Amino acid sequence: MNLHADPRASHRHPPVAIHPLGETPLDEDDDKLVTYDVEAEDEEEEFDPESMDLLTHLHILSLRKQIRISCHPRHPSNATHISALPLEVLQYILRWVVSSDLDLRSLEMCARVCRGFYMSCRDQELWRSACMRVWGVKCGGLTTNYCSWRDMFIRRPRLHFGGCYISKTTYIRHGENSFQDQFYRPWHLVEYYRYLRFFADGRVLMLTTPEEPVSCVGLLRRRSPPARKPPIFTGYYRILDTIVSIVVSPNDRSLKHSKSNSNCSPSNTFHLELEIVSRKKALHGQLVWRGYSVFTQRNGVEIDSPFELIHNRFPPFYYSRVKSYTSESTQPLYYS
Repeated sequence: MNLHADPRASHRHPPVAIHPLGETPLDEDDDKLVTYDVEAEDEEEEFDPESMDLLTHLHILSLRKQIRISCHPRHPSNATHISALPLEVLQYILRWVVSSDLDLRSLEMCARVCRGFYMSCRDQELWRSACMRVWGVKCGGLTTNYCSWRDMFIRRPRLHFGGCYISKTTYIRHGENSFQDQFYRPWHLVEYYRYLRFFADGRVLMLTTPEEPVSCVGLLRRRSPPARKPPIFTGYYRILDTIVSIVVSPNDRSLKHSKSNSNCSPSNTFHLELEIVSRKKALHGQLVWRGYSVFTQRNGVEIDSPFELIHNRFPPFYYSRVKSYTSESTQPLYYS
């Protein structure tokens, strides 16, 4: 199928300055950052961002010209062009583009193709399904704080699923005195990373290791990580306003096997509370520690051991996009 669209056709999309999701300033209206070129032969009204938004303007033009297709082919071809598809089929394809992992960045890239794609990618039901996928029953409806479902998805505190959150911890600690020279006392520079990978279905992976990100992010691609040392923790998370509550436990097969042979082995569960924070132009790109504790259960007794959140031992997590996480789609974004 030929997916090329003619940028010189009358159904061309006007050039739009679209920021990637997660990098749009909080007070910025994406639909108003538009430069609209009107060709001399086109009898169209010039777009005025102060009187209406771009999507409404394009809908009015489509109704006036009675346009029923999404785009026009650029070159004559015997192959079936994507414009021959009904709009309902195109909408279903876009749901595969977004996928159940909520790759809205790819949807924004599709919106740059032409006017018809722009209008299809701004479909309210599509963005509503994305919001319901993130917040579930707590999503609620549109309020005065958000002008559209897309606006809610961009501005409301949420997590990113197209990458992982990385925290690098560095500190200095004392070493042991040498038995040959009691006056020599070494110092050690300790450096390690914490990784958090969130999935749209509520699952989360956590890894603490001294290995660099380039060798670790690939291990967090699947929901069922491989057995390794140190183990990758698996669990679930919930979002309440700006707070993310996480519960994880070790997911090492060898560890589970050893537990089956010893009834006295303790079971550890880690509870984390993180706050979603925006920094500079990256919306919701930082997670700040608000609570951390370990629940140890042994012989039917559970002990809660909270950690003191020292800043140099618990630095914030920063979001980093990983392209391989969104390289394929396994399920479409279902209707909600």
